[in-house]
Amino acid sequence: MSKKVSTFIFFIFVLFHKQLLLASDYSIAFGSCLDQRKAQPIWHSIEKMDPNAFIFLGDNVYGDHPSQNLAYLYEAYDQQETKLPRWLNTLKIYSIWDDHDYGLNDGGASFMGKKESQNIFIDFWGIDPNDQRAKREGIYFSEKLVIQDLNIKIIGLDTRYFRSDLKGNKNFYLNNNDENASILGATQWQWLENEFNEEVDLVILLSSIQVLSTDHRFEKWSLFPAERDKLIKLINNSSNKTLILSGDRHRAGMYKLDEIIEITSSSMNKPIKTFSEKKGFEKYFDQAMDWVFYEDDELALDKTYIKENFGFIKIYSEQKLLELNIFDINGKSVLSHNLKLSKS
Repeated sequence: MSKKVSTFIFFIFVLFHKQLLLASDYSIAFGSCLDQRKAQPIWHSIEKMDPNAFIFLGDNVYGDHPSQNLAYLYEAYDQQETKLPRWLNTLKIYSIWDDHDYGLNDGGASFMGKKESQNIFIDFWGIDPNDQRAKREGIYFSEKLVIQDLNIKIIGLDTRYFRSDLKGNKNFYLNNNDENASILGATQWQWLENEFNEEVDLVILLSSIQVLSTDHRFEKWSLFPAERDKLIKLINNSSNKTLILSGDRHRAGMYKLDEIIEITSSSMNKPIKTFSEKKGFEKYFDQAMDWVFYEDDELALDKTYIKENFGFIKIYSEQKLLELNIFDINGKSVLSHNLKLSKS
């Protein structure tokens, strides 16, 4: 390719990108728990929504194995590469990981393969060698998004690389109240506090596990009470409006604490198995399904949704308004909430 041609292509890309950010509206789709071994029809509905960006919130592949052999992770990424639609390449992509694409189910700081796993992550997502994620431990990051005069900061947390050991047994974990126990680790905490010192119109905080929800028995920030309290205090003491996006749960939900909103989107193609899916029992177990899989939480804005889903944020910069939705596999809204970008 000649230098003139490559310069022209670069100019067109910059011009297009600039015009995009000068537009008054911007949309971000997001989701989690995407199994490379299963069909992924949900992408058709996401494409029809025509988002400007997509956020992968973790469990973006299922490559973990009890042996901690990362050959399974390599294989999972290779297979996922053939499944992801090509039109995603036209979008801005943000990504964090959770346990199944970290390499160990419910894994944390003690996972022996975490450095190699980080290299696999960086390679798959095409992260620039000059990016801080390629130079330091952990895949946490921060990026700015400017839409007209609206300043947004997207902060991706790493809830795996530095996380202290869980206490109790799987699915029945106990709170870890050790004074030195941590989810983010000292270095990431200092970095995060500095990020919140900058004043912006909105912080979109990405956490693979739920921050606000406390009333379930799975992984969550509240298993480390001091860490959760510290994060909520950091957000509340900031002048920035904060929206939390999370995944992991294989159910979608919306939660509110003070002025903090959290949207959980999960799963894109790996929903909870229900009684009504068992052949011949559909008409008998629909109501039983609602009862058995019902989950309550004092911070929930509505009931949770357990089938395939994705999240969607529509940003109206002139009105300083966010339309927040959880859509089902067919693109129908099942949960919704509006968020004004000003503190009450």
